[in-house]
Amino acid sequence: MSQIVPPASTETSRRFCGSCGAENPAANSFCASCGKPLGEAVQGQSATPTRGRKRSDLPPWQRAFCLVCLSVAGWLLFTTMQKTAPHPAPSHSSAANAEKLASERRLAQIMYEKFHDSGVEKVEVDGPIMSVHVTPEVYRAMFADRVEGNRIMRGWQTLIAQNYGTTGVGAVWLYSDGHKMAEADLHIWSGEIKVKWLDD
Repeated sequence: MSQIVPPASTETSRRFCGSCGAENPAANSFCASCGKPLGEAVQGQSATPTRGRKRSDLPPWQRAFCLVCLSVAGWLLFTTMQKTAPHPAPSHSSAANAEKLASERRLAQIMYEKFHDSGVEKVEVDGPIMSVHVTPEVYRAMFADRVEGNRIMRGWQTLIAQNYGTTGVGAVWLYSDGHKMAEADLHIWSGEIKVKWLDD
């Protein structure tokens, strides 16, 4: 009785690494490429090698290290660009504003020094308005004698009118005890200085 023996398979067993996908001989217990342990042998050609690791499969410490490196590189690039970027030169308008403010301060200082002995306590310049603060006694005297009071207010207004081109100040407001008491305005078209007493 003859016995039929099936022909020996021409296919050889082989192993694919589950980590890097490299093909290894069946006898290997560890991957010859990455050194990781190998699973069971895969018979025949039907086995599909495992693809290599994706970037997202990196260990947490490696991902954290990469993020830190990227952050440091970005910060260094930003600071370098900030240092090398040209700084804009001050504009003409900025220089003009600075000159105007300096002129206003000089005018306020002149007014204070000139009239301090006459009861002027403080002089402030804010845009087109110059505020002159006087003692209550001086205000009462100016209000009681309107002719003299108007002469003093017009004198202040004339003084600032001489500086109008550089300071932009166009009016004088009289204060006493923190309260506004009178206004002196220069009417450009007529050239007349009009004084208005708020207690009237």
